[in-house]
Amino acid sequence: MDSGPSTPTLLPHVAVVICTRHRPPSVVDAVRSALASRPAATCVIVVDQADVDASDPLAEFDGLARFIRIRHDAVGLSRGRNVGTAAAAAAGATIVAYTDDDCVAAPAWLSGFDAAFAGADDVAAVFGTVHAAPYDRTAGIIPAYEARQSVVLRGLVNKPRAEGIGACMAVRVDAWRQLDGFDDWLGAGTSMASGEDTDLIVRLLHRGFAVAETSAAEVIHYGFRDWPSCRALVAGYMRGIGAVNAKMIRLAGIGGLAPLATLGGRWLAGRPVVDLNHFPPRWFRLRRFLEGATTGWTRPIDRRSGRFLPVQGPADLTPPTTSRRG
Repeated sequence: MDSGPSTPTLLPHVAVVICTRHRPPSVVDAVRSALASRPAATCVIVVDQADVDASDPLAEFDGLARFIRIRHDAVGLSRGRNVGTAAAAAAGATIVAYTDDDCVAAPAWLSGFDAAFAGADDVAAVFGTVHAAPYDRTAGIIPAYEARQSVVLRGLVNKPRAEGIGACMAVRVDAWRQLDGFDDWLGAGTSMASGEDTDLIVRLLHRGFAVAETSAAEVIHYGFRDWPSCRALVAGYMRGIGAVNAKMIRLAGIGGLAPLATLGGRWLAGRPVVDLNHFPPRWFRLRRFLEGATTGWTRPIDRRSGRFLPVQGPADLTPPTTSRRG
């Protein structure tokens, strides 16, 4: 944590953002690991979307010099990450690292991200490895993703080679600004339930930025889902992926077909890139993908940023309101 007689060596250009909705007990370990990273982030920002009457395991961090808590009333992971990234930029950070409230970051994960950005000036986002914590693989799943090598990718055609998870991701603030941030209408807390990380990568590559993967940045994921809850989880993944791919084709035209063809090949093979501990049925995945694609094909798009535009109706989220406490 942030205590002790010595002052940690800081990465003044790097901040950490963690979003939490229901404040699981694991959020304490997530924050501790982010604060303990060496070299240290200039600040660790928690965007707290929990109900006000919920228990508050984060209280122990309030008052720490490098800890910022932002109360954020509207739901949605993308909105939370946008709020946190804006706060990080205001604090002087030029790179923001993200993890989830059920993950624990390795001590050197920020160093891994920093080195990947330093490797090429046009790198706008970096994915790392998400390890699954030990669990009973007969009882359910913990989604995981392994970055097997350090690589820099350019061009939308290479999108299928950058398939990481937002639980271990870092973004350059200037690039985030140019795209107006994560798409609020994708990700946990929306009807699409996922895809905000993939969508940002698609838009960055389409805009001409490079994207990297590194095996040097790692987190451990403790987010276990039992089999009864897996169906809804996979359905949400596929709806988000469908929406992102439909939007990609609308934005990039024929240039969006090659990544979609690769995705189709994976569907035929039955093997998702993210480790889900099983091969979800092809037709189930295809049906949910097409549900998301229908939304992605019909929802209005801001052509400049590549984000979906809000429409009037129950699928839209309510406008966010924020307050800060640290």
